[in-house]
Amino acid sequence: MPVVWAMARAGGHRRAKPVKNLIFVNGPMGVGKSTTCEVLLDGLGAAAYLDGDWCWMMRPWVVNDRTISMVERNIVHMLSEYISLPDVNNVIFGWVMHRADIVDRLLSELRRDDLRISVFTLICSPDALRRRIGLDIKAGKRAEDNLQRSLERLPLYADMPWPKIDVSTITAEQAALEIARRLSSSAPGAHAQMPAPFSAC
Repeated sequence: MPVVWAMARAGGHRRAKPVKNLIFVNGPMGVGKSTTCEVLLDGLGAAAYLDGDWCWMMRPWVVNDRTISMVERNIVHMLSEYISLPDVNNVIFGWVMHRADIVDRLLSELRRDDLRISVFTLICSPDALRRRIGLDIKAGKRAEDNLQRSLERLPLYADMPWPKIDVSTITAEQAALEIARRLSSSAPGAHAQMPAPFSAC
């Protein structure tokens, strides 16, 4: 196992007070968030992972003010429960989160002194996104209209205020290792660069 995994685990930095990692991974649909988060789950150890889509499983899928509020409450509840578990040191959350205010709202409900919060945005080129989603469509994992919706939202992630990882030419395993490397680094920018009222740990 790469040394970077051990270094990235909560407690890798010497602190007077133990901390837990809360790791948000956002990016356009089809960029590879779920697979990257699953690699992080196995690599970090003492970890829990929540995919935001699991909190909004409806048929038909209804989007309105009430369901949006519901899914955000569901996410905060699940993440809070994971954070409260003494055997969990790393809580990973992956979701599209195409606007910074979505991240802000969720984190405003989760902020704690014993949390080290990190946010990473996965990005890729339009061609890479077409290839990835195209494979998912062929495999029956996504509907054909997912491609256009994801391409339309892709530019939104370029302006996100958090560290970005371009996954156009790398695997989910490599993306997860890069996140682990940044978690283990003590250099400025290694952790989430939060808009007010948040600040990097």
